[in-house]
Amino acid sequence: MAVDTSDSVCPTLRDEPLSDEKPQDDAASTPSQGDEEIQACTSEDPDEPPDGGLQAWLQVVTGHLVAFNSWGYLISFGIFQPYYESQFSLPPSTISWIGSLEVCLIFFIGTFSGRAFDAGYYRTALAVGLFLQILAIFMTSIASSYWQVLLAQGICQGLGNGIIFAPTIANMSTYFTTKKTIAISAGACGAGTGGIVFPLIAQQLLPKIGFRWTVRVMGLVVAVSSMIIMIIAKTRLKARKAGPLVEWAAFKEPAYVLFAAAMFFTLWPTWISYNYARQYTTDKLSGSASDSFLILIVINAVGIPGRMISAFLADRLFGAIPVFIPTIFSASLCLYLWSQVSSLTGMFIWVSVFGYFGAAIQSLFPSCCASLTPDLSKAGTRIGMIFSIISFAALTGSPLAGKLMQATGGSYLAAQIWGGSSMILGMGLFPPLSIPPPKVPPLTITDASPLLAPALLQRAQSLTTEHDDLQKTLNNSFDSTIAKRVGELSRVAEALKAWQTSQASVAELTSMLDDPDQDADLAAIARDELSSETGKLESLARRLSASLTPRHPFADFPCMLEFRPGPGGLEGRYFMDTLFKMYKALCMRRGYRHTVVKYEFADTAGDSSSSAGENPLQEAILEVHDQGAFDIFRSEAGMHRVQRIPSTETKGRVHTSAVAVWVLPSFPENGAANIDFDDPESDFYVNPQEVKIETMRARGAGGQHVNKTESAIRMTHLPTGTTVSMQDHRSQQRNREEAWKLLRSRIADQRREAREEEASKLRNSVLSKTQITRGDKIRTYNYNQDRCTDHRAGVDVHDLPNVLEGGEKLDRIMDGAKDWLVNKDIELLMAEEEAKEKLNGKK
Repeated sequence: MAVDTSDSVCPTLRDEPLSDEKPQDDAASTPSQGDEEIQACTSEDPDEPPDGGLQAWLQVVTGHLVAFNSWGYLISFGIFQPYYESQFSLPPSTISWIGSLEVCLIFFIGTFSGRAFDAGYYRTALAVGLFLQILAIFMTSIASSYWQVLLAQGICQGLGNGIIFAPTIANMSTYFTTKKTIAISAGACGAGTGGIVFPLIAQQLLPKIGFRWTVRVMGLVVAVSSMIIMIIAKTRLKARKAGPLVEWAAFKEPAYVLFAAAMFFTLWPTWISYNYARQYTTDKLSGSASDSFLILIVINAVGIPGRMISAFLADRLFGAIPVFIPTIFSASLCLYLWSQVSSLTGMFIWVSVFGYFGAAIQSLFPSCCASLTPDLSKAGTRIGMIFSIISFAALTGSPLAGKLMQATGGSYLAAQIWGGSSMILGMGLFPPLSIPPPKVPPLTITDASPLLAPALLQRAQSLTTEHDDLQKTLNNSFDSTIAKRVGELSRVAEALKAWQTSQASVAELTSMLDDPDQDADLAAIARDELSSETGKLESLARRLSASLTPRHPFADFPCMLEFRPGPGGLEGRYFMDTLFKMYKALCMRRGYRHTVVKYEFADTAGDSSSSAGENPLQEAILEVHDQGAFDIFRSEAGMHRVQRIPSTETKGRVHTSAVAVWVLPSFPENGAANIDFDDPESDFYVNPQEVKIETMRARGAGGQHVNKTESAIRMTHLPTGTTVSMQDHRSQQRNREEAWKLLRSRIADQRREAREEEASKLRNSVLSKTQITRGDKIRTYNYNQDRCTDHRAGVDVHDLPNVLEGGEKLDRIMDGAKDWLVNKDIELLMAEEEAKEKLNGKK
């Protein structure tokens, strides 16, 4: 086993001799004065989309199944169109109202269901919508007249589809940034999957069990997928309770207005091919019923690569809008060429091509809409508004095509020419890429509000001016030093501009409400908008304040999590193992690269493990290699307390013990680490001549290696007295490398704290609060109450097993702790500004 370590960071943990002396069970891990202060610092925006991960991709699976249930069933309407025409003896244009009404409602209900998503009712909407879908399918199976089918399949199922579709698209968009298009398209591929499955079910079962039972089998398939949806669906953003049903401000943006008009004309004729391709095969090409089913399957099947390839091109190469425009042109060309199809082979080729581009259009337009929504909290509302606009195109498209066919004696030519021309018009209305964003008048220091102190606003304006000036210089000639400074200031500049935009909106809305001659309806709209915009302004003010705080010098580094037992005897050593495994499980779930550097058992008598399978640990070190790991885990440093009944307790008494956790910066794995190592100005630089290195035999339980080779290493940094020892590996060279890494990390941490001591004195002259020490109790794990409490952030979470397994409840606790650090950092920044003002006043 590894030799215990000791250093100036933990002076009370004395280094053990290289013998079999047993450790004291009640040894506490008390940090030194040099290890007292946990420096608060800016953390990343907690609302930043993860852009991947298990939970994010599970929402894509949810979107795929939702599209399967809704669009997959809907674009298979070609199954029902010929049957209803013969069953009810009605013309195609009349039957088309069933399918077009279903498409209309899936879009029109989007305004209301999208707002329900923003308000936090996503799972409620899912439950209601999925129930209506299943009810509609089974009611369709017993319908015996046209109006019954219209009510069941057209209205009831359309309502169910509309309630769940827009919120699901909005939910997926909140989980991704750079992968947004491909994620939404992967979810939309469920339409293609359903478009294959449902026609295959009809092809196989209609001749055997008839129409009614075939529809019931389809309903059973939808019911099973609905259960899976309810299990895995989950939202990420907090509910936005306030705000209007329609965001009227969106219609002031030229790009959004043109996009809405373009989508109306583009999608107007899109579904006529899905509804009439099967009928065209039998009427004009003398194809069999089997051929017509195969045509429907092909046009839906090719939609899967159509969605995914277009998404890949949009995400990785060109962007959503540059891919969307040629896709519309290609689809319009296909509709023009449809009139030239005169053979069954030609029809298969045509549906293969149009199915590709038609599916690409349907999957890309939500992504383009999401890209026009900078505020993710309004994603559901804005996407729902677009859906409602194009619902009228969906409602009238197929019936209009049917009327054109009826007026021309059954010819498809007029409908085909109209469809291609409508798409060309839509492409022409598409918003140009060069439309500039609305100009925001510059704000002065008088624009400060109670949400943002004048001193902070003045500092932000000064740094933004510096950023803009340096950016102009950089545009003329590149300089690495200037580029680095521009990068450092970009956070402040972007945050200030976003705050200014929101502040201007609040001022405009306030002036509208102050106008006594203002129309009552407009005043009501302005009042709703002001409520929403005020909440946004508060969030942006906090973001701007956080951006002004200095970034932690080790924020981009990997880190080491070091665990030592605190007060509590053997029980504390057992819980130390649980805590170590908790962070290890968290790393595995998030996909962080990590290594167990040290995992040393304590020497104990009797059973070496608890009833929960815990090992009594003396010391453990977990290294997380990902860049930025230090910033992620730094809020976890401190004393973690556990309250539970030990397995050895016979009287049922609750014991309290603790574990100390240190978070130290580590070396990056890239080549930059060597530069820092050799640079005397680096925090990580250690002069080898100032380090005393001793080799000795490893101690511990038997084996061929232990006690027989000089593999253990002890290093002592003479200027500071910091000592580390390592014997976990059989190779002396490997132990030497690990010891160097740990020594440099501790020395770097000491140097950082020494640098910050002077700044702390300045802050404390104004901020009369005690320092936060790593020996302070930061978190309590209460087994009896099934609860974990972070005492700094005030976050209280139940489901303790999920926390200890490194689950999502632990994410909530860690996010709360990071928010607490940001708030502390803002307080310290305000204290510095106040101290400077006092000093300037004395001068």
